[in-house]
Amino acid sequence: MRLDDGIDIGAIALPRGRQPRTFTSSRMRGLTLVIKPNGRREWHLRYTRLSGGRNSVMLGLYPDLDEQGAVDIATEHKALLAKGIDPVERKRHQTREKRAE
Repeated sequence: MRLDDGIDIGAIALPRGRQPRTFTSSRMRGLTLVIKPNGRREWHLRYTRLSGGRNSVMLGLYPDLDEQGAVDIATEHKALLAKGIDPVERKRHQTREKRAE
């Protein structure tokens, strides 16, 4: 299902026990909103890894992160990919460096 302008994301509900539902954003290719049966709403960016495989990275939770904020973060991730940097691998590397300190 597609997220169009004017849809109240907070009003979308799923019955408990159902599979998560994915909505694609009309603002950016690869940006999705996953709504889980427990009510949690997660922004994800689906992308193709530099090695050719598919991957998805969670950008944040709705309502803490609205659609425009998710678009901004996704744009930053896509800019990294254009430079040949996998955003997930970069985050893992930064986490490892912090733990080493």
